[in-house]
Amino acid sequence: MSSATLIQPFGGVQLMRDGRVFWGQMFVIKLGCPMFFHDFPFDVQVCKIEMASYFHSTLDMSFAWYGDGISASPNIQKLLGNYEFAFVQENVTSCSTAGYVLGKYPCLRSKMTFKRRYRNYLLGVYIPSSLFVVVSWASFFWPAEAIPARTVLLITALLTTISLYAGVQQMTPAANYTRAIDTWFFACIMAVAMALFQYAIILQIRNRQKLVASTRIKPMNSSDSTDARDYWVAMERKVELGAKILYVLAFLLFNLVYWVRYLV
Repeated sequence: MSSATLIQPFGGVQLMRDGRVFWGQMFVIKLGCPMFFHDFPFDVQVCKIEMASYFHSTLDMSFAWYGDGISASPNIQKLLGNYEFAFVQENVTSCSTAGYVLGKYPCLRSKMTFKRRYRNYLLGVYIPSSLFVVVSWASFFWPAEAIPARTVLLITALLTTISLYAGVQQMTPAANYTRAIDTWFFACIMAVAMALFQYAIILQIRNRQKLVASTRIKPMNSSDSTDARDYWVAMERKVELGAKILYVLAFLLFNLVYWVRYLV
């Protein structure tokens, strides 16, 4: 805390006619506010201010806001373009701390709330990353013979999602814990990667089909070979159908839990 000085300190003492003494002093105070970004970009930051007496109790003095007390600049919304700002002035006159010798002490409290505007993140991050996941699902409806097409589609979607996440990391506050946006991208990357793994399983099944067809040497074994080939063909259909249903339902369920957790 430092006193604001121009030629002399901003302050003075006045003696009223009724015997009251008025003392005023201006101070320039620089405050720090710890911020936590676990819910980024849906985070709400709360900064509290408490002005209290260090030594005197409520029996010795009392505090009260003069006039409107602390006020915020009307231009603060323009200065904080990414936040919605709210200022709450608590009309408390006494506080208490466990173990304080003098009991209650005079104090005044205020609270500033910064709620991040996340619309630009929805349009620039969440919707594009969701579209990459949906595009990866298109590979489920392409024939397994289209190896270059399905492989290029899935790898491109995976690399694009990772690149988008890397770009987001550069414009977001650094933190050594998992944030909401990290959880989202982990789910999107896993969704695209699992689609790629599913196609790898399909290729292995088709290799099994070719191996069974190539081992038909004697006519007496043709029925066994046909049954084995039919088994792998049926397995391929089950894997393709299961991926279409399971992957879509899993991502939709994740979205339901995610948005309920951070927006409701």
